[in-house]
Amino acid sequence: MQKFISFIQNLQNIIGKYLSWLTTVLVLVVAFDVCRRYLFNKTSVAFLELEWYIFSIIFLLGMGFALRHDEHVRVDVFYARFSEIQKAWVNLFGTLFFLVPLSILCIYHSITYVKVSYFLGENSANPNGLPYTFLIKMIIPIGFFLLLLQGLALMGACYLVILKKKEKIFD
Repeated sequence: MQKFISFIQNLQNIIGKYLSWLTTVLVLVVAFDVCRRYLFNKTSVAFLELEWYIFSIIFLLGMGFALRHDEHVRVDVFYARFSEIQKAWVNLFGTLFFLVPLSILCIYHSITYVKVSYFLGENSANPNGLPYTFLIKMIIPIGFFLLLLQGLALMGACYLVILKKKEKIFD
């Protein structure tokens, strides 16, 4: 189980490393678009779409990375005071009953969404927008699959903490 957990965590770290560079690309694209707009009075729908495509990729593929490093949104009113074993139980049940079903549901429904987009040859609805919309839509099931994998790794880490074979859930 520890090998599986380590493999998934290393995978998330690699993805996070590349996504961090993609944030730099996003900043450059936005800066270029802003300069074009305010210095040369030119704008492009394709650039605007590219900006939100890149942001979507960062967000969707980064969900598992955020969970891996315990950087996701959580209300810590009670959780912060819990012992590591209590936290493990909360994370185990929360992942099992909320994260896993939600991820599976999103993967299942988004695959149909991607297929329809692909078979229709869907392009941007905006004039001069980006083509091949299905490519960005493919990121949705991939992102939720990565989140699901990290959720399974988290459940494994929680199980090891509960059995006292590991000291902390997040390391």
